[in-house]
Amino acid sequence: MLRFDIEASASDSNPDESEQSWSSSLLFPIESNLGDVAHWLRLEKPPMTQVLCKENIAMMTYNINRCVQSCHPLRKTSFMPTRLLDVGYGSSLECPRLVITQDLIPPIGNQTEVVKYAALSYCWGSTVEGNSQLKTEKSSLEARLAGIPIEIMSQPVKDAVRIARALSLRYIWVDALCIVQDDHDDWDKESVNMGLIYGHAYVTFCLLGSSFGQEGYLDRTISKIDIGFKSSIAPPVCGVYTINDPILFPNYTSTTIDLISLDEHNSSWPTRGWTFQEYHLSTRLLFFGRSRIHFLCENNQTSENAADDRHYDSLFSDIVMSQESGNDTTMRMYEWWREVLPLYAGRNLTIPKDKLPAISGLAKYVAVASNDSYLAGLWKGDLLRELLWTPTSTALRGLKTHLQALDSPNPYIAPSWSWACQNS
Repeated sequence: MLRFDIEASASDSNPDESEQSWSSSLLFPIESNLGDVAHWLRLEKPPMTQVLCKENIAMMTYNINRCVQSCHPLRKTSFMPTRLLDVGYGSSLECPRLVITQDLIPPIGNQTEVVKYAALSYCWGSTVEGNSQLKTEKSSLEARLAGIPIEIMSQPVKDAVRIARALSLRYIWVDALCIVQDDHDDWDKESVNMGLIYGHAYVTFCLLGSSFGQEGYLDRTISKIDIGFKSSIAPPVCGVYTINDPILFPNYTSTTIDLISLDEHNSSWPTRGWTFQEYHLSTRLLFFGRSRIHFLCENNQTSENAADDRHYDSLFSDIVMSQESGNDTTMRMYEWWREVLPLYAGRNLTIPKDKLPAISGLAKYVAVASNDSYLAGLWKGDLLRELLWTPTSTALRGLKTHLQALDSPNPYIAPSWSWACQNS
């Protein structure tokens, strides 16, 4: 990894504002496909040319199966999302269609049969971009149940269909299609069940390489430069290494970084509000980045053409295991909530009033774990601590701007004593 550090400072012309400074780093990934050069320079191998090549399909299948067999066995449950997208049994000629799960055979309520589905986690983009993608509405529900030609789907969903078929998964859950978007009752019902939807998914597809609702992620276009190399210490070691496009890391202080973090920082996915709970509630995740595919579960992380270990904090799995063991998780859940809320509060939402609904799935599980009352983003049993919340980005703004940020947003989102009232 080649690294360039950038530092700057500036005084705001407004006397109410304090001096601001920032630092960032440009990281250039360096790779080599040649054994001697890669070993000598300790470089990662480059990703595969084709995203859905047989090697990557085998890698994804192996890691999912390993997790199911050794980490998180499939739970027999009566829960299923209200609707799923049926993509067929792998034939690209089959027309996907929306299905109502209670009508499936065998019945979803049969706890001897586990129906596997993938959940999709992606960015809708701006309001204009979100409005342009294919959705299910009251007027189109019957048509969606009859069939959805793949050519009219948004590109992220098209790519998800290709992935599901490659992994022999018949069903996927896509919010834009599986929730009736102009039916407020249906939207409220399904949004409350987000925790169950992602927690019970066989795997979650996280689309790091798609920044908006019309951008695909299965066609790689990475700019790179090949540079010849010959060791002056060991002349037989010679060949070529590759320098890829740089990635900008704000306030980067670590001396090491894993491959999945490179793709996360090169994506808008980790900055979006709804993806926060989708990440924490999922049991198994496949990240499709701009450079590589990454698999993540609570015990294992694997990147395409590479392998490294990283602990994954899965709230859903943690709560389930603790409850099954009869442990009291109340204080641990309070502590976890206080730790992660600042990470969520700074995320972006296209619709500001979604601030609390976008974590309602997480809140539901914490409520079960703590047997407590949820008060506009805070917990009654931990209220004294949680009222001491800190506004986001206070170091970069003066008193006037800070007070403006605390004003109740329009439309109303939360009371002024809740962190959710911040208009940031």
